[in-house]
Amino acid sequence: MSLVKLSFMNLMRRKSRTILALVGIAIGIAAMTTLIALVDGIQHDATDVIGKMKGIQIMDKSSFDQTFSRVPITYESKLHSVPGVKEVVPEIWHLIGKLSNKSLSAGFSADTYVYGVPPGQFEYGMFGTMINKTTSGRILKTSDKGKIMIPKKIAEDYTKNVGDSLKIENKKYEIIGIFEMDSELIGKPIIMSLDDARDLYSLEKDKVNNYYITPTEGTDTSTLTKLIEFKFDKLQANSSQDMMEQIDSILSNLKMLAIIVSIVSAIVAGIGVINTMLMSVLERTKEVGTLKAVGWTKSNILIMILLESIFIGLIGTIVGLGIGYIACYYITASFNITTLITLSLVIQNFFFGFMLGALGGIYPAVVASRMDPITALRFE
Repeated sequence: MSLVKLSFMNLMRRKSRTILALVGIAIGIAAMTTLIALVDGIQHDATDVIGKMKGIQIMDKSSFDQTFSRVPITYESKLHSVPGVKEVVPEIWHLIGKLSNKSLSAGFSADTYVYGVPPGQFEYGMFGTMINKTTSGRILKTSDKGKIMIPKKIAEDYTKNVGDSLKIENKKYEIIGIFEMDSELIGKPIIMSLDDARDLYSLEKDKVNNYYITPTEGTDTSTLTKLIEFKFDKLQANSSQDMMEQIDSILSNLKMLAIIVSIVSAIVAGIGVINTMLMSVLERTKEVGTLKAVGWTKSNILIMILLESIFIGLIGTIVGLGIGYIACYYITASFNITTLITLSLVIQNFFFGFMLGALGGIYPAVVASRMDPITALRFE
């Protein structure tokens, strides 16, 4: 019988203890797989979505979010006069408190909001390039009043079709179009005309939340961003590159946090492997003595115990990857959040599981290899 086969069969001799060690490693690997796949998925979506944003968002300098920003409408003509600016689109953003008589909690409504834009300028606004397609109905026209476009997700959740009405806050609006988004990362915007959005939330007639600027072809957005902030000291300008850098910074920190949590879980699992293998060695003291008495060398014993530990690490990794895949599938199916299990992540997890098993088995293997055969055979 080969040493590899013998080492694998030895795992079945103490099934309960082996399973507990496997579970510890599987939990650590599953946590690492799920958390990193989630961060990578969000980063992939963010890169895809923001990559389609060729414009620059202009807000009040004191605001960290467009819903809190208030910019006078007098800036529209001023921004138009800046060299390199092609289109200036006024926008209104507002989180929805009540939709179809259903109150939305702050956490839930954060991704459900009103987006107001002049219908004639819709294609140049924030969502002009982000809407994948209109599944039914049409887009807003300049003459539309009291009409809205809604995402497919909201249409499904509230069982709405084109021609139906939808109550936002305390006002009813006719649905004229249902659209799909390229990504759910930017939430579920309900699109209406700028005037309807202003009336709905009683926003001052001389204010908007922000402007979305489309540069002329060949204009460097980074240079244009700096020029706008230099000319208008009360405004802040954010290009897609700026947004991507901010998101990358946040996601990098999240990824590091995921790795730290996973490492802590792995350390606990590694201690479990050491304990399992050490107990196994102590219980097999006579067996080790017998093997040495019939000619097994120190290296044979060392390799056998190490292989047993490595098998635990690799099997635990396979189980953990399976659990992680199921968790990612559930997250994507239930919350429509992209998760990304890459080949490099799988390889890293296998290497990580191998090292856990190998490191966890070194000390027990050394203890077993150094046993004196005569003393071991007398062990009770």
